[in-house]
Amino acid sequence: MANTKEAHMDTNKMCISITEKRILVAKINQEEILQYQQSSTPAMFSDGIKKIKKMGKTLFQKEKIGQVICSVAHPNHKDQTFFDRRLPTWQDRPIGEILEKIFFCPVQLENQFLLEALGEAIFGTNHTSRKTVAYYHLGREVVAFKIQNQKPPFPIPPLNPGSQLIDIGHGNAVKLSDLLSEDSLELKLGKNPEINNKEKFFDEITYSLAKGLHNTCLHWNPGVIVLGGTLAKEFPLGKLNEYLKNLGDGHKLPRIDKSSLNELADSYGAVVMLRHKS
Repeated sequence: MANTKEAHMDTNKMCISITEKRILVAKINQEEILQYQQSSTPAMFSDGIKKIKKMGKTLFQKEKIGQVICSVAHPNHKDQTFFDRRLPTWQDRPIGEILEKIFFCPVQLENQFLLEALGEAIFGTNHTSRKTVAYYHLGREVVAFKIQNQKPPFPIPPLNPGSQLIDIGHGNAVKLSDLLSEDSLELKLGKNPEINNKEKFFDEITYSLAKGLHNTCLHWNPGVIVLGGTLAKEFPLGKLNEYLKNLGDGHKLPRIDKSSLNELADSYGAVVMLRHKS
């Protein structure tokens, strides 16, 4: 599958986004995504590299590639590898070095969730203002970033809202990421197949997310909260806003929206990264 836009710019760059389910290769510049292709992610690393090479060659033909930005879950910049337990044959492989040899240009690995946050903050449906954006990725893990002044946060904060403790009653507290991640939900539903009131179950999960967002509002004071990731669609905005309002102290609350860029969010984030590193 390929989408294209006409453009006349200097040397274009490539963004390679790698997740458990799909690889997306995009031709980008400092203004926009020009063209992209995507494919399912092979289980084997060697097959994945072949797919990336093929898609890159198709997009760029004989055009020179100025740089590759590789969007992955947990990059290790020192040795150009990344960690993702969902892709066991991929992790700890020197993907940066391999891509440099294939495309004959510098390769930098970037945090996928940070790129998603940047893409949504600047190119999402709410990018018309300069309000502070709190972006929550709700998927296999819960990760959040604060985007101010439409710029990447440097250095990347060592602490993350996914690690905040949420009171679940009876003196018990659990990390937000342990409550809301795909892994934790699959485990709970798998262990309790007799759960027949799933509406009530997800209502409780929605309330837990509202608590996490409330804490984020207190610490970051965002103007907009954007929910992305595969689980974002599971949370009703009406209920979230209601619970957040009930948890608040009467002050004006941020608007809560869902991702509008979907699988292209981190590629748009790479566009933003290019602007600030040029």
